[in-house]
Amino acid sequence: MRKLRLALEILRGYVVVRWSLRRRGVTPTLTSARCPHGGVIAPDGGNSQATAEWLAIGVQKTLGILPLDSRCLIRSLVLTRLLARRGLDCTVVFAARTQPEFMAHSWVEYRGIPLLPTGDGFHRLKEL
Repeated sequence: MRKLRLALEILRGYVVVRWSLRRRGVTPTLTSARCPHGGVIAPDGGNSQATAEWLAIGVQKTLGILPLDSRCLIRSLVLTRLLARRGLDCTVVFAARTQPEFMAHSWVEYRGIPLLPTGDGFHRLKEL
């Protein structure tokens, strides 16, 4: 049941994030993701790092198997939303690389530890 509840929370977060991105843009969507709706859920057993990692794995697995737009930005915003609901602050990192072609990327860090893949050759541009 715990995994099913998490998958449903991830899907709900996905819908909210996609809707907000289309209508409001990245910064307002990130701000909204950090304001937990439906109250704050206490971290499991007080081990916030383990909780953050468990949520990241859940986001990657759930969004990875579905035929949805699950690019790095979407995953980062959904994970930020889940972490905020548990009272865990995180950093969303925006990065880019120019070789072999220009590419942008984002990921989430909790206490300086990446929770989502950082990719190869990306240089940090902004942390929010």
